[in-house]
Amino acid sequence: VIQLWPPPDVQQLRHYIAPDTVPYAIGYAFLPGVDPRWSFAAGLVVILLAVLSIGNRTLPLLFITFSIAALLGVFVYVWLAGSRHTGLILMVVLAGVWMAGAEDVGAELWRRSARRFFEVSLALIFVWGLHAAAQDAIAETRWAYSGSQEMAQYVAGHVPAGTIIAAHVPIYCESILAYLPGRSFWYPAEQRAGSFMTWDRAFQRAQAVPTETAVEMARRQLAGKHWVLLVNQELSAAQQHGFRLLYTNRRRVYGRPFEHYWLYAPIR
Repeated sequence: VIQLWPPPDVQQLRHYIAPDTVPYAIGYAFLPGVDPRWSFAAGLVVILLAVLSIGNRTLPLLFITFSIAALLGVFVYVWLAGSRHTGLILMVVLAGVWMAGAEDVGAELWRRSARRFFEVSLALIFVWGLHAAAQDAIAETRWAYSGSQEMAQYVAGHVPAGTIIAAHVPIYCESILAYLPGRSFWYPAEQRAGSFMTWDRAFQRAQAVPTETAVEMARRQLAGKHWVLLVNQELSAAQQHGFRLLYTNRRRVYGRPFEHYWLYAPIR
């Protein structure tokens, strides 16, 4: 309890209502990457077959019902972050059918038939899963999941250790420091230097500061010092006035599009 008790300046949990996450969550739980209109229909069919294969087994039915309802509640009112979250629904369905499988002896014919149809549909889903996984494997081999390592390599070789690196947006620039042990960034939106994320309200507010505002803050805060600017979006033509581009990611970033970086040096 002591370890988990939130500090007084903890981030405020974002609450929102996004009912469109329901078809996305159910569809991507079984057919990731497929149009939600089709994957949602397929997901409903699989869940129905799972329920029929469970039959009147109370505990597995309650497990599936309350678990999926709880997950969808979190997705709709709190947060949904892609297939790594929606896959929990697939795990719940598998667990519920497995729980009912322990009582298969003497099961009704209709329930055994539903179980066979469920197994066939699951096999087809896993075939699609192999395709989706192969696509990700190819992308990971050809391109970079994040541009953080490439930018860190440039910084390590071309930016002296004594140079201040003003970075924005903090949450996206932070991953570069994983490859730069012993170094830290200056976060103009937070008016502090750091090498890790604090996850407090000041950190949360800093993410919402527009890039052009953060650039002007860095100019004022670091005036007269030797510094460079690191951002995760290209500066507009007007914003580039007074800066020269040092480096930007050359390798395509496929997994974390917000972790594509531009490094600028102020013109003195």
